[in-house]
Amino acid sequence: MFTRPLAPARGLLVLALFLAPGALADEPAPAPAALSAAQLDAWAVRMARMEGASTNVEEAAQELADTARRIAEGGRVTALSDLASDAVQLNRKVVSLSLATGVMAEAN
Repeated sequence: MFTRPLAPARGLLVLALFLAPGALADEPAPAPAALSAAQLDAWAVRMARMEGASTNVEEAAQELADTARRIAEGGRVTALSDLASDAVQLNRKVVSLSLATGVMAEAN
């Protein structure tokens, strides 16, 4: 009987949680006097993209963890294709977050 959570799923969850919420908390807002209105708007758009991407990563990681938990509790690997699909989806979301982070880094 399969009783332990799948290690790759847990690893991806940890990676996703590491990349997502904490990355946004460290980014300070630019000083309003130092930037024009257009630059502040551009910064706000980039931050919104980062927040959206991190939320997507968190949701995809949760779906992956739920699928892994369902497989572990059921004792059968019949939903392994669902797990693979969730892992691919999480990977796409992590790549999207990585691109959003790159755009933010280039702008600074």
